[in-house]
Amino acid sequence: EASDSIFISETSDIDLNILGNDTICFGKSTQITAVATGGSGNFNFIWIGIGSGATQNVSPISDSTFTVIANDGNGCSDTSKITIIVNGPVIPLITGTDTLICSGDYISISASATGGTGNYNYTWLNPPLGNGPGPFLVSPASTTNYIVQVSDSCGIATGSLNIMVNNTPSTSPIWLPDSGCVPLTVQFSASTTGNPPGTTYTWIFGDGDSAFFPFVSHTYTIPGSYVPSVTVNNGACDSTFYSSFSVINVFPKPVAAFSATPQPTTLAFPEITFTNNSSGANGFFWEFGDGYSLTGAGSPVYHSFKDTGIFTTTLIVKNEFNCWDTFALNIEIKPEFEFWIPNAFTPDDKNGKNDFFSGKGICFDKYEMYIFDRWGDEIYHTIEYDKPWDGHAHGGKKPVQIGVYIYLIYVWDCLGEKHSYFGHVTVVR
Repeated sequence: EASDSIFISETSDIDLNILGNDTICFGKSTQITAVATGGSGNFNFIWIGIGSGATQNVSPISDSTFTVIANDGNGCSDTSKITIIVNGPVIPLITGTDTLICSGDYISISASATGGTGNYNYTWLNPPLGNGPGPFLVSPASTTNYIVQVSDSCGIATGSLNIMVNNTPSTSPIWLPDSGCVPLTVQFSASTTGNPPGTTYTWIFGDGDSAFFPFVSHTYTIPGSYVPSVTVNNGACDSTFYSSFSVINVFPKPVAAFSATPQPTTLAFPEITFTNNSSGANGFFWEFGDGYSLTGAGSPVYHSFKDTGIFTTTLIVKNEFNCWDTFALNIEIKPEFEFWIPNAFTPDDKNGKNDFFSGKGICFDKYEMYIFDRWGDEIYHTIEYDKPWDGHAHGGKKPVQIGVYIYLIYVWDCLGEKHSYFGHVTVVR
C-alpha cells in the first residue's frame, strides 16, 4: 500500500515596529518607517489613510496617530501605531501692570510664551532691555511700543506691548487774600492753559470743604491756618498743586458788647454808665451819638447827655490782628417829669375857656383821676388823660353846685415811677 507525506513548516509571528520622531515642530515634516521581522518575509506595508510602502513623510498640523499594517507572503499580518506630538508655534506675550501711564510714572513689564518646545530664549529688541523674560521696571518718556523676540528649537517669534504715556496736567494756583479776619472770603484760581477740554479741577480748602471748578471763592468761618490745594485731572493723569504762599491765615475777630445804665433816664439824671463787656479786644473807640467820642477808654465809661432824645451809642473794638467789631445801643434821654394841677375851673360858663379840670405835665405815660364831693362820695373817675372832668357828677346832664371838691390823681412818669396828688378844686360860675 502506497502513502504520501506532507510537511508543514510553522513560521514565527510578525513583529512590526515604527521608527521615526514622535515629536515635531508646527509646520515641519518627519519620516516614519515601518520595520517588520518574523513571518515569512516579503512584507507589504499599508499605511491607513496615507498609502503603501515602508517609509512615509508626514506633516501633521496637530497631534496625530498613524497606523500601518504589515502583510507577509503567507497572508499573515500585524498592525502598529505611532502618535506624533506637534508643538504649536511660539506665541510671545508681554504683560504690564498698566498700558496707560502718566509722564514720570513707572510700570513693570514682563514676557512669557506658549507653544514651541518650552525652552525659550528672550531678547528685548525695542527698547533694548536685555535678555530674559523680566520683569523690568520702566518709565517711558513718551508712548513706546515694547518688542520682545522669543526663540526655541522650533523657531522665532516677536511680541509687542504698546505703553501710552499721557502728559501730566499743569496749573499755577493763586488765592487772594492769603490772610484776614474771620469770616474771610478768598478767591481761588487755577490756570487752564495747556490742559485739554474736560480737564477737572478739585480744590481742597483745608477746612473740610471742596469745590470743582478752576475759579471759585470760599469763605472761612473758623479762625486758623489752612493749606489749600488743587488737583488737576486731564482724564488720564492728575497732579496736585500748592501755591507759593501755601498757608491761609484766618484771624479771630473780637466781640464788641456793652451795657448802659440807667435806661431810660431823664435830663434830671443824664449821666450814663457804660460797662464794656467786649472780649478778645485791645483797642476801643466810643461814639455816643451826640457829637462826642472817646478813644482807648477802659471800663466803666461815663458820659452825660445834654439834651433829650434817642442817641445811638456805638463801641468799635479791635484786636492785635487789626480785626474789628462793632456794637450799638440806643440811649434814651427823656424830659424831666413835671406835673401841674389848677385849683379852680369854670364849667359851662359859655365862653369856651377853663371848662374842664385835669392836671397837666410832661414826661408821663399813665394817668388816673378821682373826684369826690365834700362828703367823700366819688362823683367822677377816669383813667384816660384825654377825658378830663367837665363839672358833672356821675355823667349827669346837670353840673354840680358851686363849691369845693376833692381830687386824687395818680401819675406814672416816663420812667415808670408813680406820683400821687391829693387836693381841692373849686367850681366857679
